[in-house]
Parts: sequence; C-alpha cells; structure tokens
Amino acid sequence: MTRREFERISIGLALHGFFEGLTAYRTRDGFSDLTKTLFVCKMRLCMTPASLEQFVEAVKKTVLANDKRVPPPGKGALYIRPLHLGSGAILGVAPAPEYTFLIYVSPVGDYRKVSLGVNMKVDHNYHLAHSGGAGGVKSCTNCSPIVKSLVEARSSGFSDVLFLDAVTGRNIEEASTFNIFIVKVQERDVTVDELLEAEEVEANEKYANVNWEELGFSLIPTDYMYMSKCKQGESFSEGEIVPYGDIPISPCAGILNYGQGLFEGLKAYRTEDGRITLFRPDQNAFRMQTGADRLCMTSPSSDQFVQAVKKTVLANKKWVPPPGKGSLYIRPLLIGTGAVLGIASAPEYTFLMYASPVGNYHTASSGLNLIVDHTYRRAHTGGTGGVKSCTNYSPVVKPLFEAKSSGFSDILFLDAATGRNIEEVSTCNIFITKGNIVSTPPTSGTILPGITRKSISELARDIGYQVQERDVSVEELLEAEEVFCTGTAMVVKAVETVTFHDKKIKYRTGEEALSTKLHLMLTNIQMGIVEDKKSWMVEINGCDE
Repeated sequence: MTRREFERISIGLALHGFFEGLTAYRTRDGFSDLTKTLFVCKMRLCMTPASLEQFVEAVKKTVLANDKRVPPPGKGALYIRPLHLGSGAILGVAPAPEYTFLIYVSPVGDYRKVSLGVNMKVDHNYHLAHSGGAGGVKSCTNCSPIVKSLVEARSSGFSDVLFLDAVTGRNIEEASTFNIFIVKVQERDVTVDELLEAEEVEANEKYANVNWEELGFSLIPTDYMYMSKCKQGESFSEGEIVPYGDIPISPCAGILNYGQGLFEGLKAYRTEDGRITLFRPDQNAFRMQTGADRLCMTSPSSDQFVQAVKKTVLANKKWVPPPGKGSLYIRPLLIGTGAVLGIASAPEYTFLMYASPVGNYHTASSGLNLIVDHTYRRAHTGGTGGVKSCTNYSPVVKPLFEAKSSGFSDILFLDAATGRNIEEVSTCNIFITKGNIVSTPPTSGTILPGITRKSISELARDIGYQVQERDVSVEELLEAEEVFCTGTAMVVKAVETVTFHDKKIKYRTGEEALSTKLHLMLTNIQMGIVEDKKSWMVEINGCDE
C-alpha cells in the first residue's frame, strides 16, 4: 500500500469501515470469540470481509512478526487492531468498490492506571446508539460522536461516560468502550461456613482495595485467619476460620519464655485463567513436622496442614493479587501457648495461619550485594539451624541491620565449626556456579532445607547442569562465575557482588545468567503459564471466577 493510498483510506475511515480489538498474551492466543463479530459487521455494513480463517491467520502472522513486542507474562499484552475499510473511490452513497483489511499492533498495559473502580457520569444529552443503527457492531462511525461527551466528562474529573437509551432516556446501555453489569446485594448475616461454601459470595468484589502496582513485602492484614489447638500428646482439632486479629496468650507461654515455636512460609498464586494454586504445600507440612519433632512439639498432620492452608486462602481469596502482580504469602505458625514455668514442652499448642498479599522481597531490579560475616554465626552443629524454629531468626537481626546500614542487601553466614565454608544468607539458601556445575551447601543440620532450593536444584538438572550438595569454601565462592539465592519470599535472585574483607567480587547477572532462566522456569510453573509436569501445584477448589 502506498502512502497516498493510506492517506486516502485514512480520510474515509469513519465513513465506511469497522475495527476490532483483541490481545495476544504469552500464555494464550485470544482468538476464540471472533466469529460472531466478524460476520455481524459484514452483514450490517454491506462489506466484503476476510473469511474467518483469513482473519485468524492474519492475526497470527501479525503477532508472529511482532513477537518481541509481546510483553513478558503478567506485564501486559499485545493489543491487536484489525481494520476493515472501504478504500475504493466512490462519490455517492454505496458499497465501496474495493476494501482494505489491515492489522497493526501495540504493546499495552492496563487501560486505566488506577487500581480503584471507575467513576462514571450518566450522560443526559448525548446517546451512543439508536434502534436500527450500527450500535451493535464495531463500526468506525460509532466512535467519533462520543468523543465530545467523553472529553466533557473527563474534564469534570470522571473516568468515563455511561450512555442511556435513545428511545426513553431511562435505561442504561453501555459506557464509551465497554459493557456494564449491575449487582444487587442482599444484606444479611453471613456465617464463615457459608462464605467457604458459597462460590458467588465474593464474585462482586474480586479484589481487595489494594494498589497492586506498588505491592512490596510488608504486612497487609487480610480478613481472616485459621486457628486450631491441642493438648500435649493429643491431636489437633479441626480448626476454624476466625477474623484476623490479636490472640489471647498466657505470659507464661512456652513460645514467649523459651521460644518453643515454628513457622512456615508459602504462597498462593492467581493464574491467568482464574485459578488459585499453591506451590508444594505438602513440603511445608513435612518440614513443620520435622521441626516439631526437633522441638518436642505436637504437630498437625500433613492433611490438616494442607487443608488449613486452603481454607485460609479461600477465606481471603480477594487478597490474592491479579496474575503477575504478586502472590498471597501464607504464614503458618505452630507455637507452645500453654503455660510452663520450667524448661519443658508446653502443655498446649496452637496452630494458626494468617496471610498477606506481597510483591518482591527485594525491590531492587539488580542483583543482591552480599557481605560475608566474620563475627556472627547463624547456626551450629547439633542446634536448630536445620528447622524453621522461631529462635533462629532474632539473632540474625543485629548483623543484618549492620550490613544494611553499610549499604549491603543481605548478609552471608559462614559455618560455626571452621569459619571457612559458606552456609546461607539471612533468610535464603545460596548457590554458586562454575562451568556446568552448580553447587550449594548441604542440609546437614545447620542449613534450612528450602523448598525453593530443592525445586531449583531439580530444574537445573533438567536443563543439563550437574548439581552438587557439598561444602562450599569462601575461596570457591570468590572464584565462581555466578551466584544466586533461593527462597519462598524472593524465589530466585541473582547475586551481583560479594564483599569479603576488603575484596569485592562481581558476578554474572542479566538475561544470560542461569538464575534468570531458572527464575522464569519456576515462576512459569507457579503462575500456570506452562504445564506443571512435576505436579508441584495444588489447585484450591471454590476459587473459580
């Protein structure tokens, strides 16, 4: 098509033509609902359109030619604009002698930036369409008449305009570019059991009032939490969902006086097709049981643990972020709440669970800057470093604070026995790579057996790397080509630099780094973008859109 021909077509654009709008994602093609629109426009505007097959193939070819313009998963979509125009020269009112079918594309994000709802103004002067007109098809002629109304509304602080029917002026029809639905809510007392059993309860409020674009890793209290209790030597009760809030506890409780407590951390994800899934919750259940045995506590069964997670997420499902915007972090706690004066197992235990929507653990887009600690040790042989005991974490606060005050992202601890081998970062495991070998310190009692660590090791083997679990010396760390950390909160994060005494070593990061590939592999599984061939994801029933 020549420039002059295109200019001539542009002049006639609003007179005889129609357009479409669809989006391409990294996960699906979005072509399934085109048939009706295409042929309705054909009949109404007396035009010769492309066949359905031609239309779909043209869209596919356009997307394929612009493949690099399709945003990463969860970061937007490629908006596709097909145009069918009467491009033949004609003086009178009649079907054009020639038609042009063209398609262009543009990467796009959210149509409206605000995370809250739309503020609409009902228009009493202008109408979008009339009976017998072209309002039921995507004719170009429908758009320009609404511009004035839309400009006036936006200049008065409204998001959009809601048009009334042209016949009576009493019925709503649609907004400028989208359809509208109304829901009439019945106000009455609703029990928690009804909430968990009724799928439609939250359909009218899909998401909580959260700015998902600015989500960090800090507590945002949700609506409900899970709680169950048991006596020493007995089994946990079924447990119940209760409103989130403070809990009564004895000042003589085992957790307060002697630190008899464990916690876990896992995430729930919302997929592009509306499902809510969990990542390997059975592994968290097993790790809590192992920790309970080490601390001489009664633990919930694996089934109780997983069911409690599902109930907690289901009760708080509007707090699960939109796809690609974050996840719902779930914090299970097993604590000795029974009163005990001497050092002994608490007579009663509480198993509770709360949740919070979270974004990235480290906000910086670049890699981590670690410092090797020469003064403090995280764990020692025969201690509790290999379980997720609450007592492991408060001693880390002081060296972590000192490291961050000096401009570092986090701190890397050495083994307590020799001070020569690396163990782990404050809240995550560490890996080094050299050539085709990926090495990580062994979980032999001083290092937490991370679930992300275990998963990443498996994925690295899948793509041909040799993964070794062995002692890793500081000297090997300094000679590594790449270093990265893994954990539930951060998933996989590259290490950009490590500072050891007065030496600062820089490592490979970016698109070609192994950590980048492994991060994409794992998050694609977690977000449902690729098939979960390992059966790691557990779907929560009752979360369908």
